[in-house]
Amino acid sequence: MSGRGIRRQSSHAAMGALRKDKSELSSYADKPPIMTNEHLSALLAERVLGWRAGPNRYIMADRQWLKRERFQPTKRIDAAFRLLIAIRPFDYKLEGSGSDVCWARVRTPGGSGEAKNPSMPLAICLAIARALGIDVEGVG
Repeated sequence: MSGRGIRRQSSHAAMGALRKDKSELSSYADKPPIMTNEHLSALLAERVLGWRAGPNRYIMADRQWLKRERFQPTKRIDAAFRLLIAIRPFDYKLEGSGSDVCWARVRTPGGSGEAKNPSMPLAICLAIARALGIDVEGVG
Protein backbone atom coordinates (compact mmCIF):
# COMPACT_ATOMS: atom_id res chain seq x y z
CA MET A 1 0.00 0.00 0.00
CA SER A 2 2.73 2.44 0.87
CA GLY A 3 4.38 1.77 -2.49
CA ARG A 4 1.26 3.01 -4.27
CA GLY A 5 1.23 6.17 -2.20
CA ILE A 6 4.79 6.95 -3.22
CA ARG A 7 3.96 6.38 -6.87
CA ARG A 8 0.91 8.57 -6.63
CA GLN A 9 2.92 11.37 -5.07
CA SER A 10 5.62 11.15 -7.70
CA SER A 11 3.07 11.15 -10.51
CA HIS A 12 1.42 14.25 -9.00
CA ALA A 13 4.82 15.90 -8.77
CA ALA A 14 5.49 15.01 -12.40
CA MET A 15 2.12 16.47 -13.46
CA GLY A 16 2.92 19.68 -11.59
CA ALA A 17 6.27 19.92 -13.36
CA LEU A 18 4.55 19.26 -16.69
CA ARG A 19 2.04 22.06 -16.04
CA LYS A 20 4.90 24.38 -15.17
CA ASP A 21 6.71 23.45 -18.40
CA LYS A 22 3.55 24.09 -20.44
CA SER A 23 3.03 27.50 -18.85
CA GLU A 24 6.62 28.46 -19.66
CA LEU A 25 6.13 27.32 -23.25
CA SER A 26 2.91 29.32 -23.64
CA SER A 27 4.86 32.53 -23.02
CA TYR A 28 7.08 31.62 -25.99
CA ALA A 29 4.03 30.86 -28.14
CA ASP A 30 2.83 34.44 -27.70
CA LYS A 31 5.99 35.79 -29.36
CA PRO A 32 6.30 35.68 -33.17
CA PRO A 33 8.95 33.27 -34.46
CA ILE A 34 12.28 34.80 -35.39
CA MET A 35 12.80 34.80 -39.13
CA THR A 36 15.94 33.24 -40.59
CA ASN A 37 17.79 34.20 -43.78
CA GLU A 38 16.47 31.03 -45.46
CA HIS A 39 12.89 31.82 -44.48
CA LEU A 40 13.28 35.40 -45.73
CA SER A 41 14.66 34.14 -49.05
CA ALA A 42 11.71 31.77 -49.50
CA LEU A 43 9.18 34.43 -48.54
CA LEU A 44 10.64 36.98 -50.97
CA ALA A 45 10.80 34.38 -53.76
CA GLU A 46 7.12 33.64 -53.22
CA ARG A 47 5.93 37.24 -52.85
CA VAL A 48 8.14 38.95 -55.43
CA LEU A 49 8.84 36.30 -58.06
CA GLY A 50 5.69 34.19 -57.65
CA TRP A 51 7.68 31.02 -56.99
CA ARG A 52 6.61 28.25 -54.64
CA ALA A 53 9.14 27.16 -52.05
CA GLY A 54 9.71 23.44 -51.65
CA PRO A 55 11.98 21.63 -49.21
CA ASN A 56 15.13 21.85 -51.36
CA ARG A 57 14.02 23.87 -54.36
CA TYR A 58 11.81 26.59 -55.75
CA ILE A 59 9.06 25.72 -58.19
CA MET A 60 9.04 28.35 -60.93
CA ALA A 61 6.70 29.01 -63.85
CA ASP A 62 6.15 26.31 -66.49
CA ARG A 63 6.98 23.51 -64.03
CA GLN A 64 10.63 24.51 -63.90
CA TRP A 65 12.51 24.37 -60.65
CA LEU A 66 15.67 25.80 -59.14
CA LYS A 67 17.68 24.37 -56.27
CA ARG A 68 17.62 26.58 -53.17
CA GLU A 69 21.42 26.68 -53.11
CA ARG A 70 21.36 28.39 -56.53
CA PHE A 71 19.07 31.22 -55.37
CA GLN A 72 20.28 32.80 -52.13
CA PRO A 73 19.39 36.49 -52.26
CA THR A 74 20.51 37.16 -48.68
CA LYS A 75 24.03 35.95 -49.60
CA ARG A 76 24.47 36.57 -53.33
CA ILE A 77 24.28 40.02 -54.92
CA ASP A 78 23.00 38.70 -58.27
CA ALA A 79 20.00 37.07 -56.60
CA ALA A 80 19.32 40.20 -54.50
CA PHE A 81 19.34 42.33 -57.67
CA ARG A 82 16.96 39.85 -59.31
CA LEU A 83 14.48 40.59 -56.51
CA LEU A 84 15.15 44.33 -56.70
CA ILE A 85 14.45 44.43 -60.44
CA ALA A 86 11.34 42.25 -60.05
CA ILE A 87 9.63 44.57 -57.55
CA ARG A 88 9.98 47.49 -60.01
CA PRO A 89 10.82 50.15 -57.44
CA PHE A 90 10.06 53.83 -57.99
CA ASP A 91 13.43 54.53 -56.48
CA TYR A 92 16.25 52.72 -54.76
CA LYS A 93 19.55 53.77 -53.30
CA LEU A 94 22.49 51.63 -52.23
CA GLU A 95 25.54 52.76 -50.30
CA GLY A 96 28.51 50.97 -48.85
CA SER A 97 32.21 50.50 -48.78
CA GLY A 98 34.53 47.56 -48.36
CA SER A 99 34.86 47.91 -44.60
CA ASP A 100 31.70 49.73 -43.50
CA VAL A 101 28.05 48.91 -43.09
CA CYS A 102 26.02 48.77 -46.29
CA TRP A 103 22.75 50.65 -46.59
CA ALA A 104 19.79 50.08 -48.91
CA ARG A 105 16.58 52.04 -49.40
CA VAL A 106 13.75 50.88 -51.65
CA ARG A 107 10.55 52.75 -52.57
CA THR A 108 7.72 50.81 -54.21
CA PRO A 109 4.11 51.69 -55.02
CA GLY A 110 3.09 49.87 -51.82
CA GLY A 111 5.62 51.35 -49.41
CA SER A 112 9.24 51.97 -48.65
CA GLY A 113 11.89 50.25 -46.60
CA GLU A 114 15.50 50.68 -45.66
CA ALA A 115 18.11 48.58 -43.93
CA LYS A 116 21.72 48.58 -42.80
CA ASN A 117 23.85 45.47 -42.70
CA PRO A 118 27.50 44.51 -43.29
CA SER A 119 26.26 42.38 -46.22
CA MET A 120 24.91 44.31 -49.23
CA PRO A 121 22.73 41.40 -50.47
CA LEU A 122 21.14 41.08 -47.04
CA ALA A 123 20.64 44.86 -46.75
CA ILE A 124 18.82 44.82 -50.12
CA CYS A 125 16.60 41.89 -49.06
CA LEU A 126 15.75 43.52 -45.73
CA ALA A 127 14.86 46.81 -47.44
CA ILE A 128 12.65 44.98 -49.96
CA ALA A 129 10.94 43.02 -47.19
CA ARG A 130 10.24 46.18 -45.18
CA ALA A 131 8.88 47.90 -48.30
CA LEU A 132 6.49 44.96 -48.71
CA GLY A 133 5.45 45.13 -45.04
CA ILE A 134 7.20 41.93 -43.97
CA ASP A 135 8.38 41.81 -40.34
CA VAL A 136 12.07 40.91 -40.48
CA GLU A 137 12.72 40.75 -36.72
CA GLY A 138 15.83 38.72 -35.99
CA VAL A 139 17.25 38.54 -39.52
CA GLY A 140 20.80 39.67 -39.98
